[in-house]
Amino acid sequence: MKNEKVIETAEHVLPGHPDKLCDAAVDGIVEVMRQLDPRAQCGLEMACIFDQVFISGRIAASAEAISKFKEQGGCKKYVIQAYTHAGYGESSFGAKW
Repeated sequence: MKNEKVIETAEHVLPGHPDKLCDAAVDGIVEVMRQLDPRAQCGLEMACIFDQVFISGRIAASAEAISKFKEQGGCKKYVIQAYTHAGYGESSFGAKW
C-alpha cells in the first residue's frame, strides 16, 4: 500500500465563467438589498446564455427599500457590474464582449 499512486485533480473556474457571473450578480443584488433593509429576504437564481440574462426568484423587503433599489438601477445595474468586473464590456475601439 505504501507504493500506491494517487492522482489528485483540482478545478479552477475563472471569473468570466457563467456560474461565477451569475453568482456575482445575485450576490450584488442581495448585498444592496440587505444594506437598504437589514430584514430583507432574497431567494434569487440567475442564468445567462449568450447576450441574455434571466433572473428569477423573490425579494421581500420594505416598500422604501424596493423603491430605492429601483431608483439605483435595479437588477440590471448589478448584472452589468458583475460582467464588467469579470472583464466583459466595450474595448477602446468599440468592440463589445
